Amino acid sequence: MAPQACLEEAGADYEMVQVRREGYTVVEPEGYLALQPEGRIPALRDGDLVLHESAAICMYIADRFPESFRLRLLAAEQYTGFRFRYASMDGVAQLSGRRCGTDAPVGGVL
Repeated sequence: MAPQACLEEAGADYEMVQVRREGYTVVEPEGYLALQPEGRIPALRDGDLVLHESAAICMYIADRFPESFRLRLLAAEQYTGFRFRYASMDGVAQLSGRRCGTDAPVGGVL
């Protein structure tokens, strides 16, 4: 997965946690839905910051370890909004018309 590759590239100290599902239901680890309410993977927790969506996680890792990456730097609060932007690009989300964030138009991109 891209976030794990970014963590490796950055030389970050991280813990990988296996997520076990039965069908679409997350079975383990307990509490995973608190991190990622839809039960999708990946998710990243860094202190109080919790992110999901691979692209947003990779951008955060690049900013967190600037010596390893050459991407523009953003304020940490902006990463939370990225998860909704990238989720809204999901073709299934657009086709189903589900809302991808509190300020996202139904079936649209922010």
